[in-house]
Amino acid sequence: MRVYYKIVGTDLKSILACYPHTIQYKVDEWVSSSKNFSEKGYDLLIFTTLRDARLFGPTSLIFRCHAKGVRHKNLAYCFGSANWVIRIGAIATRIWPKGTVMAKQVKLLTEVPK
Repeated sequence: MRVYYKIVGTDLKSILACYPHTIQYKVDEWVSSSKNFSEKGYDLLIFTTLRDARLFGPTSLIFRCHAKGVRHKNLAYCFGSANWVIRIGAIATRIWPKGTVMAKQVKLLTEVPK
């Protein structure tokens, strides 16, 4: 199975989704997208390469992961916070960061050393 990369907070929660849609990730367990987000076309965001994950979250916790139901094309429009505008200009362009894909399910494997 292909390895992808997931950025998470120190508590292993999603860093972009806000309550009540925050996802709690677990090592060696499959986690699914929130039903509400998934119905709108937003699944779990992962990166295809470690380089792209580091560019987006240079100081963040990054895990190697496996994924099911991966979509590389036709991703729902990007939305985000002011941090995104500063980092990548995503709100203005409506384009996800380079290397972003969406997945229905993600399983964290091992943390990538900084």
